Amino acid sequence: MNNAPQQAFLQAKERATLAAKQAGRKASQLSIVRLIAFFLLIALAILAGVEVHPFAGILVVVLGLIGFNQLVGKQQALDAQKLLFERVVQLNERELAALEYDFSQTEGGEQFADFSHPYSGDLDVFGSKSVFQLTNQTSSLVGQTALAAFMQKPLQQIDELELRQEAIRELGLLLDWRQEFLAHGDDSPAKTTALDKLRAWAAQPSNFSQGWWPIVIYGLSIFNLAWLAAFFYLPFFVAALAYIPTIAILLRSKKHVDVIHEQTEAAVDLLQRYRGMLGAIEKKSWSSSLLQALKAQLESTKGTSTSEVFGKLSFMSRQLAVRANPFVALLNLFSFWEIRYARQLENWKEQFLSENSKAPFPKALAFDLPTDKTPDQRQAATVLDQWLLTLGAFDALVSFAGVHFRYPAWTFPTFNATGELRGEAMNHPLLPPEKSVANDFMSPAKAHIKLLTGSNMAGKSTFLRTVGLQIAMAHWGGVVPSKTLQLPILRVYTSMRTQDNLHEGASAFYAELQRLRVVVEASKRGDNIYFLLDEILKGTNSQDRHAGGKALIEQLIREGAAGIVATHDLELGAMATATDQIDNIRLEVETDAEGKLFFDYTVKPGLAQSRNASILMKQMGLGVE
Repeated sequence: MNNAPQQAFLQAKERATLAAKQAGRKASQLSIVRLIAFFLLIALAILAGVEVHPFAGILVVVLGLIGFNQLVGKQQALDAQKLLFERVVQLNERELAALEYDFSQTEGGEQFADFSHPYSGDLDVFGSKSVFQLTNQTSSLVGQTALAAFMQKPLQQIDELELRQEAIRELGLLLDWRQEFLAHGDDSPAKTTALDKLRAWAAQPSNFSQGWWPIVIYGLSIFNLAWLAAFFYLPFFVAALAYIPTIAILLRSKKHVDVIHEQTEAAVDLLQRYRGMLGAIEKKSWSSSLLQALKAQLESTKGTSTSEVFGKLSFMSRQLAVRANPFVALLNLFSFWEIRYARQLENWKEQFLSENSKAPFPKALAFDLPTDKTPDQRQAATVLDQWLLTLGAFDALVSFAGVHFRYPAWTFPTFNATGELRGEAMNHPLLPPEKSVANDFMSPAKAHIKLLTGSNMAGKSTFLRTVGLQIAMAHWGGVVPSKTLQLPILRVYTSMRTQDNLHEGASAFYAELQRLRVVVEASKRGDNIYFLLDEILKGTNSQDRHAGGKALIEQLIREGAAGIVATHDLELGAMATATDQIDNIRLEVETDAEGKLFFDYTVKPGLAQSRNASILMKQMGLGVE
């Protein structure tokens, strides 16, 4: 464990624990003050009403309730502050666990797993004990989606990669800011449908923002309150007839109010969390051009910050959601509660979503928002989408920056146009340093193949994943677990874990052939690919496997592709003697003085020489002499 990050997390945890205790103590003290104030208010109201005048008692109650409401607001703020610091404590506990390579406290992104993807299934990018789980610190649904998109769609332009690296470097230095940003979020209970409904509402035309609604609402509200005096002079049912127009209007508008409520209710808590995260972005001055461009997406010509805009939307949505309370029937009768807040929501939409974005969204951070809608059901994009994209991109970059801070020995790769992949002390990101063996590796990135041979359990598959993840992670813009890494722009393709599909009637061998066809087609397109193939054509006999493997290797070289082929077929190694476009590398197994096997997991040049199957069988008592 590196001492510098560990000490930083321990100190941040200690500070947040102390701050949470202080906020909790103040909240407890304030609750006692509230209780005392409540009884004093009752006593003063009774005294004023009896000794002075009944209206004096009413005035004391009104003024007292205003003051009491202020106390309630302060206590809610202290409770929220305490919760924020408690989340920071949890964040540091999670980071300390991650230093021990325990990522169980974070989401693994199983929903993003796609075995048809060029590499994510074979390289453990998503799922339990995955690179996504190692990286993921996101605190929003849109951030988690952005992080997955950046891993699935690696950048292919050096200038865009350098912009991401610059942003991640800047964020990596800001531990306290990152943790404050993340603590405001945590929308793990949120569902994609909540965002779908909110975005659909934002794109739909308004029903209450125009016309005669303001005159009717305010006019009838004043009349209904004044008409209460009529109940002292007229029979109840006669006086109640005056409220029929109000009831008719409420019934007529119910359909529209129901739609607005249904589309905004689910996002109430989500909006409040996003407000805090956006506020953290807005209050910070950024140096890197990419972060500056993201912040510019939040600027508005309306003179209101985007975080305040989200706060207003959250408040109005919450007030409309109160309609489920039976008491709101009276509020509707005397103030048109539901219609007023439905109108305010639509006025919000007219005010803040009517303008178009002034600046294009940074290309280096583009991704699609999460949705359960099919393409033909999706709504037109609005400024709300622009804000959500900004939040998601920031959230994903914070995750990459967290990895940069947590593992200071990892490095930012450099990109070149020389066509050579060169890594020094390359490690697998999911292996703790004490269990990982670093390997240097150099390979031309065009029309060249490394044939990797070695015994069972020698580490061939792990080495393939190490190289593949180094390349993939480099194109995400973050750090990689190497001392140095230099490479050109590449696209990783793998064929390592082909499985049968009973539903489609496909055997594992046929699935492998389909996977290999994808690799060949990508090489024909000139995609500048680097492929990783593990035990190709293992579903056929040895003679057929050798002939097919040789033909495949020759074709990939003709198409200009480069990569590594791991194989037990030592006869393929003879191809290296006929061309300098093929090199043999190996991972050996050794035996000690007692005849026990041991592995050094170090890649060496040449063909593998050792055999371990018979030794293992003998040691396990399987009758081999």
